[in-house]
Amino acid sequence: MKPLVVALTARRAGPNDAAAYRALRIAAAESSPVAFADDIERLRESTVADWDRALVNDDIEDNPAWFVLDDSRQLVGTAMVVRQHGLKYSNAARIHEMYIMPSWRGNGGADLLLHSIFAWVRAREVLTLTLVVAADNAAAVRAYLRAGFLISGIDRDAIRWDDRYIDQLRMYRRVQGATTSGAPSGKGES
Repeated sequence: MKPLVVALTARRAGPNDAAAYRALRIAAAESSPVAFADDIERLRESTVADWDRALVNDDIEDNPAWFVLDDSRQLVGTAMVVRQHGLKYSNAARIHEMYIMPSWRGNGGADLLLHSIFAWVRAREVLTLTLVVAADNAAAVRAYLRAGFLISGIDRDAIRWDDRYIDQLRMYRRVQGATTSGAPSGKGES
């Protein structure tokens, strides 16, 4: 059952989000262990102060930028973006750890989160945005394709989970000079 229709907002995470962000990352790793490389025990041992420091320092050049999807009552989605290092690679960034609570999937949240990320990387003159996703995560693959990502490769048997192997798709999208057709108007462009 889908939640009641409420306004979703995608935005940069801030220090006031630390406790909720930590809880959502733990929930993500527990509910989707194949999709997240996090050590669940390490996540559980992390403190709100650890997350507070990460979220406060996210605008320093080499640190990740953290994004959240907010329904005005709680955080319902997360994503992290890391700009590549070095002179030759600083034109690229990578999305990591995108997650939307199962009860909120299918409500346009992925689009909002991605368009907020697109605006952030464009402002930093990033040319290409990349990500990897488990090939069997059909809903995530559809969301990324809908947002203009293309599949650039397949890493066979990249993920081992419960004695099975899962392929991983590499995806990319040009963000400079590209149009944002279908971009939500006004929301998530911070």
